[in-house]
Amino acid sequence: MEVVRNINKIEKEPNSIVTVGVFDGVHVAHQEILRRMKEEKIKTGVRTVLVTFDPHPQEVLHPKEKFYILTTIDERIELLSDYDLDIIFVVN
Repeated sequence: MEVVRNINKIEKEPNSIVTVGVFDGVHVAHQEILRRMKEEKIKTGVRTVLVTFDPHPQEVLHPKEKFYILTTIDERIELLSDYDLDIIFVVN
């Protein structure tokens, strides 16, 4: 798994599955998406890419509002490492 923070560092690959979300806490619905991506990767050999955000978009859109996150970006990456992703792209 490669963690990338600059989109220019990601090689173009048309045979990719991409999911986009914060993935804060990696709850059951997240786990199902990741399980299906892994299943498709095994079946077809496609590259799996997860796009996430740091900081959380709520912190950027509503900076004056109190907002709580469940996991830091490092904790999130650690949780996501169990799902055999090829790339985690962190949008800053």
